[in-house]
Amino acid sequence: MIPASNGDHTEEGDIEVLAAILQQERKGHCHIRSLCFGLFVFSFVLLLGTMGVIGFSFVVGAQGGGEKASPMILQVLAPLSAAMIGFFASWCAAHNCINSIDRSLYAAQAKRYKLFEGFVRELQCASKKKRSLLLDMVGSIVA
Repeated sequence: MIPASNGDHTEEGDIEVLAAILQQERKGHCHIRSLCFGLFVFSFVLLLGTMGVIGFSFVVGAQGGGEKASPMILQVLAPLSAAMIGFFASWCAAHNCINSIDRSLYAAQAKRYKLFEGFVRELQCASKKKRSLLLDMVGSIVA
């Protein structure tokens, strides 16, 4: 735990260190967000392609005697849809995390330390252990 500071200079330096830690967390979540978005777009394109193949096979099958699309292709739709929705949800979660980190960083840059502490308390992406550690550090600086 960081010892309580006596002067503004030490407090500002401690807050700057915590802000740098949050900035590194932000970079990591930006990479995760980019990866999730790429996987979402990829699965969406695959889903559209699969639906196009199914539609084409119905059109061709209707002209050639009413054959249905291959059951194997139809079985791919549910997992592909679930993957697409999962990647979209992960992208949204990473984006919300980045927004909460940005709020915290803005409060730190504006030297609003109590507000910074409140925003760190509400970080949406930090595990309970990490959030507890950050709150201990911020609490010792603000107190």
